[in-house]
Amino acid sequence: MTHPVAIYRPRTRELLLANAGQSIVVPEDRVPRLAGALRGLVAMIGPRSTVRIRNASGLLSVTRAELAALADDMEAAFGVPMLAAAIAADPVA
Repeated sequence: MTHPVAIYRPRTRELLLANAGQSIVVPEDRVPRLAGALRGLVAMIGPRSTVRIRNASGLLSVTRAELAALADDMEAAFGVPMLAAAIAADPVA
């Protein structure tokens, strides 16, 4: 099993999420909302569930464990303080 990764691209202000040959690109302003949604999904889905995340740039399929790891990677790649500040600025997230 491959480990999903989140790579922040400061030059283009995007976050690349990749897993097993699939990837999506998330614009910087959407990252806090997506991170919150991922954490919520981890709490809601069963241990053997698979989640598909789709946007205009592609499709990403992840298991519950991979989803939790991806949320951790997003926080590490984007920077937890930066992510926390962005979430605080967008109360809907």
